[in-house]
Amino acid sequence: VVLVRRIYDIVVSMAHDLREKEKLPGFGSGINGYSFIWQNEDVKNLDDQRLLDLVVDLIVPWYVNFIVSWDSLARNGNLEILWVTYEEMMADKKETINRVLSFAGLNASVDTLEESIAAKYRTFHIGNVGRGDTLLSAEQKCRIRHLCAYYPDTDFSKYGI
Repeated sequence: VVLVRRIYDIVVSMAHDLREKEKLPGFGSGINGYSFIWQNEDVKNLDDQRLLDLVVDLIVPWYVNFIVSWDSLARNGNLEILWVTYEEMMADKKETINRVLSFAGLNASVDTLEESIAAKYRTFHIGNVGRGDTLLSAEQKCRIRHLCAYYPDTDFSKYGI
């Protein structure tokens, strides 16, 4: 089961997460960072658009590789994948979780697991779907689409491309 989000929203969420990590003790030590972005004062001092550029340049290629790898495995029949979009989950958590349980071959439903899953409902955050469309520049979006164009066999539509 692969939970996916729109790429533009992911970029904005990652930049936001980096800003939040700047407030934590040990920022720049590598303790609270991503392995592909060394967090230091140089990153901390970037304005919002430059931080988004950094995410587009360093994180999106890694993320696109992730998408292409999973898509290729599914397309070649090497792995059966249930793609679940963030938007589906937000529209109807109960139905989406029931689809996941069914896909996994479990004889259970949210109704029978209501008590144990109730806490997860409360902790699954709503992440402002579509905010990447408004916060990324046309040039940043173009760079993301350009990268995805290198993989014509991969369907990026569930990622908003």
